[in-house]
Amino acid sequence: MVDPRYTRTAAKSDQYVRIRSGTDIPFLFGVLYHVFNNGWEDKKYINDRVYGMDKVRKEVMEKWAPANVEEACGVPEAQVYKVAETMAKNRPSTIVWCMGQTQHTIGNAMVRASCLLQLALGNISKSGGGANIFRGHDNVQGATDVGPNPNSLPGYYGLAAGSWKHFATVWGVDYEWIKGRYAPGMMEKSGTTVSRWVDAVLEPDDMAWIKSFGGLLSGKHVPSGFFNFGEKFWFWFGMVFLGLIISGSGWVLDMIVPVPGIEYWRGTMQVADIIHASAALLMTAMAMGHIYIGTIGMQGSIDGMKTGYVDAAWAKEHHEVWYNKVK
Repeated sequence: MVDPRYTRTAAKSDQYVRIRSGTDIPFLFGVLYHVFNNGWEDKKYINDRVYGMDKVRKEVMEKWAPANVEEACGVPEAQVYKVAETMAKNRPSTIVWCMGQTQHTIGNAMVRASCLLQLALGNISKSGGGANIFRGHDNVQGATDVGPNPNSLPGYYGLAAGSWKHFATVWGVDYEWIKGRYAPGMMEKSGTTVSRWVDAVLEPDDMAWIKSFGGLLSGKHVPSGFFNFGEKFWFWFGMVFLGLIISGSGWVLDMIVPVPGIEYWRGTMQVADIIHASAALLMTAMAMGHIYIGTIGMQGSIDGMKTGYVDAAWAKEHHEVWYNKVK
């Protein structure tokens, strides 16, 4: 068990190693040093299945001698040696990590070091071996492996035509049929990821939309992206912000606020009632306006919602910036 903290899990371990936070790589390379120094690496496995291990060995032996390892992570040589010996003499063995590696700014490099140690020992792709990640829930890893992300097919395949054709074969579905589910040019274009949420909130053309009140002052459609500012404002303010206000004030009115010691005085309840009602009325008014525009207030919009498609003329008229990107 390697952890900067002595946890309840550490208390159950046969060996507990305390490292300085963020020094996973020096420790792992320190273990690798003893593996190479004692000839414990799986030479046949490396020869048959690993590329570039000679460069890893050179770097480890030159830069991560026991004194350097101890200086970096604070673990004495004897303890690092014992970890290396235990893994080398009990194969196959596995390495398991949680958020302690992946949540660092150098998380990729830390995971790489764990995988290098397992490759040197010949523990990858063997029952009882492997480099394994314990997660809080399946979507952490599943978002990229299973493929619900908007910028890639499962397994990091991306969105190129060849990737779609591969998965059409895997899924047993005709490629042209899948292609027909998308508007022209959209199938291989990436959607908005969580890390680029700002792209779905504010874009350069939004200020022009705000200044002209969505074209009400000019009488013309303002060029906008896939979502114009009015749609974004309805979602982020009308649904998200007002929705949170309604929920929070509702907790007060139902007297279920999860805060110890809160007093439900008459005045508190009256204020919560006013906030709750005001937010609900404003959300309802905005929703009705949004529904009006999305149905009879804008020609062609209801057909687009029913079929999932709009023609080029409609896209250019109402969302010109988006149209120019995908045409």
